[in-house]
Amino acid sequence: MAAFMRSVSMFLVRGRRASRTTESNKLKSSASADQIHQVQRRGTLQEKKTTFHKKMQPASNTKGKCSSAQLIESLKKRTHFNKREIEALLKLHRSLAANAQKRQMPRGPKPANMGSGSEGGRAVLDRECFRELLHNSLDLTEEKLMERIFHAFDKRSEGVIDGERWVLGMSVLLKGSLAEKQSYCFNVYDLNGDGFISKEEILHLLSGCLATPATGDEDPEEGVRDLTDVALRKMDVDRDGKLSFNDYVEANKQEPLLLEAFGPCLPSEQTCESFLATLLRA
Repeated sequence: MAAFMRSVSMFLVRGRRASRTTESNKLKSSASADQIHQVQRRGTLQEKKTTFHKKMQPASNTKGKCSSAQLIESLKKRTHFNKREIEALLKLHRSLAANAQKRQMPRGPKPANMGSGSEGGRAVLDRECFRELLHNSLDLTEEKLMERIFHAFDKRSEGVIDGERWVLGMSVLLKGSLAEKQSYCFNVYDLNGDGFISKEEILHLLSGCLATPATGDEDPEEGVRDLTDVALRKMDVDRDGKLSFNDYVEANKQEPLLLEAFGPCLPSEQTCESFLATLLRA
């Protein structure tokens, strides 16, 4: 296990982008803060306009307000967030969705039945908007893994992320328990969703995360194959040539670093704290 951990440590050190350094983290934290502030300022202006138009319309029932309050109460019971954090996350979600919708809207009159940043009346995030947030605010930059994280959030396979799924997913990313993070990471790495991480899947994941050698003396593909073989030998408890969830959890118990053995899919603790602090200040 010691030899394997040295290999994994080398992989993680070489595979992490320069943004993982202290100075880069400071710059990204500042950029993330500016991004969130700008998005929420635009969202606040949009909400003020919406409020004005609602005041000018005849009074209607309070079904929408009740639904929103019920959603927040439900999310308080199902996540690690308090009410203030949930409200801030939902506000950011609406702002991001509205901005994404504006980019996609063709020029000309807006259809009467289409709300800003909505799909059938719901505020939703598409892939592009979600990946931008992962990259710019949570320091998750690997292309293959960002797509898998999107799928982990989009549990209904709708191709978009609504407010409820957004808060549930962020709860795991920012404040999840070890058991929640183990389940999440395993699902990210299980590319075909069959309940196992195969040798082919490990090869595919590591090939996108392992840094290219500085010299031409090493073959990066050979390095990935060697690391994959070492991973299977050390983590495959029942020796069936693939990793089950139990194999993965047992290996993680013995060595916590193996939680992200096949690529970074969780923001660092410092990034999580910075994101939440900026969110609540906005």
